[in-house]
Amino acid sequence: MADPSIRRTYNDEHRTYLASAPWKMLIAGPLLDDAETRPIGRLLVVEVDDAAAARSFASGDPFAVNGAG
Repeated sequence: MADPSIRRTYNDEHRTYLASAPWKMLIAGPLLDDAETRPIGRLLVVEVDDAAAARSFASGDPFAVNGAG
């Protein structure tokens, strides 16, 4: 599990990056641990024509780049 400080450090960049997505984002939010107290990942539901482009965009997310999960 990633150090929570990584998420705190890159949260603003992450949110700005998601807002720049070139498609319609239907829902986005954190995935929580079993105790529902710590984020362990993220879920994005997007409307896209090209899944490969969506994967590429997701891999550039500051959370993904910096190991925040």
